[in-house]
Amino acid sequence: MNFKEILHEIQRVQLETFCTVNDFKKSEHLKLLPTKHRGLYWFWTNLEFSNLASSVLEPLNKEVPIKLLIEQRKDLTNICNCRITDYTIVYNGVGAYKNIEEPGSGLRERVLQEISGNGPTVGTLNILRVSNIENWAISYFDFDAPLNQAIVGRLSADKSYREHAVTIENLWRMEFGTPILCRY
Repeated sequence: MNFKEILHEIQRVQLETFCTVNDFKKSEHLKLLPTKHRGLYWFWTNLEFSNLASSVLEPLNKEVPIKLLIEQRKDLTNICNCRITDYTIVYNGVGAYKNIEEPGSGLRERVLQEISGNGPTVGTLNILRVSNIENWAISYFDFDAPLNQAIVGRLSADKSYREHAVTIENLWRMEFGTPILCRY
């Protein structure tokens, strides 16, 4: 199994799903990503890091501390610089629990939680509260989509999501750079 080839195939597919957060939230787009599917997701912004840091509200609870992370990391060498037009990837994650039967555990559900989730134990971007949603976009790779089965099948595991999702997330960061807002 050549993980680098698989990562580049996943990258190609996720770039094809790129859309603004506003478009993603529309019901016709949500139909493209069924509930309780598993996968990876990426958040993009069209703001320069300095503008993003100065425009966000301070985090509450366990929200991603956007301003702090940008200040700490803005000059580091291995920050992700993947771009589509004027958007840059700033965050990525695994979008479902290992047990897909848990309520609210799918890829779509996790993406929506990043957009508007804020509970005392929820560590999300919470874009609707902290930033202008007009400056954000999303992309994803759906492990359960029929069109992606040729890629997923190359992972050579009956339970490819459970076995490989976190590994692929980390290897993707090693290959393409770590998004500036990701926590470890």
